Amino acid sequence: MKMRIALLVIVLCLFTLSCLAAPAAESQISIFPGSGRDDARGAALDVDNGDVLLMATNGMPLERLSHTVKSYFTSASIEAVTAFYWKALNATDDGKNPRHPAYMSPGGSSKVDGELTGYEPIRDIYKGEQKVQTAAQIKGILAAHRQPSPLNGQWLRSSSIYWNAKLADGKYAIFVIAITDISFDEYYQSYQPQTVINIAVNIFEPEDEDALPDEPED
Repeated sequence: MKMRIALLVIVLCLFTLSCLAAPAAESQISIFPGSGRDDARGAALDVDNGDVLLMATNGMPLERLSHTVKSYFTSASIEAVTAFYWKALNATDDGKNPRHPAYMSPGGSSKVDGELTGYEPIRDIYKGEQKVQTAAQIKGILAAHRQPSPLNGQWLRSSSIYWNAKLADGKYAIFVIAITDISFDEYYQSYQPQTVINIAVNIFEPEDEDALPDEPED
């Protein structure tokens, strides 16, 4: 009986770990419900597209083989979108670098890290020397339409979620989900709720792993 219980505990632990593991393939990344894909529009916007560089364990830049971005749009608030991905991927904001792919087995992935950027401090908006919108008015618009994020207590301007992985063929990958609020017009005078979600995949040539240094401790 005790043996059966012990085996059940092991199976449950392994199942839990597999559920918490970050995706090691783009096809495993969830799409925010109700969002629509528009890559052309996403490419035309001046927002974060997850373009990153990966260094080898010796500090030298690795050759990037590809960088792809898929853009999705939704009328949901950035706070709701961020909360969805934060929970789905078990993201943390601890400031630690994700585990390097060199120390993973094929199909492995790191923990998921996240960064949040709020609107505070909110400032007056000028067109040339003319003030066209005040900080108080911007804050009032945000308060009328959205609740601050429970993750940091602020209205979010942008957020990013990222992790490393080693693909089944041994190549290294960095996955980035860059989420940006595009609800305001250029001068913050009109507001139409909208969020863009850029899901970026960066693939790198692996380094020579025959003589890797010891894996750094957390």
